[in-house]
Amino acid sequence: MMRVMIILVSAFIALVVLFFLTTMISLFTSLSDEISAVISLPFSFLAGWTVWKTARGRKIGAGFAVLSGALIFGGLGLSIGFLGPLIFAPDANQGPLLGIFITGPLGCVVGAISGYIYWSRKGRSEDGQNPT
Repeated sequence: MMRVMIILVSAFIALVVLFFLTTMISLFTSLSDEISAVISLPFSFLAGWTVWKTARGRKIGAGFAVLSGALIFGGLGLSIGFLGPLIFAPDANQGPLLGIFITGPLGCVVGAISGYIYWSRKGRSEDGQNPT
C-alpha cells in the first residue's frame, strides 16, 4: 500500500512540475507547446524521481535537493496561483497572472531554500549530530 502511495505522489509531483515548466516556457519564449513540453520532461522526471528517492529514505546531494525543491515548490505555487483564481473568481481576467508572476517564482525561491534546509538537517542527523 505504501509503495502505491509513493508512486502516486511521485507521478503527481512530476505532472505538476511538467505543467509549471511547460507554462513558463510557453509564456516567456516563442517556442511551441510541444517543444516546451519536451524541454520540460527531463525536469519533471527529476522532480518525480526525487520524491520517489526521498520517500524511500535514500540520501540526496545538496544541489539535487535545492533544484528539486525549487521545481516542486515552484510547480505547486504556479498551479495554485494559476488555477485558484480560475476556480474561485472565473470572471477575473487577470487571475492567472498571480501564479505566473508571484506564486510560481516565489515557490521556486522558497523551494530552493527549503531544499537546502532539508539537505543540511538530513545530512547532520544521519551523521550522528544533533540537528537544531
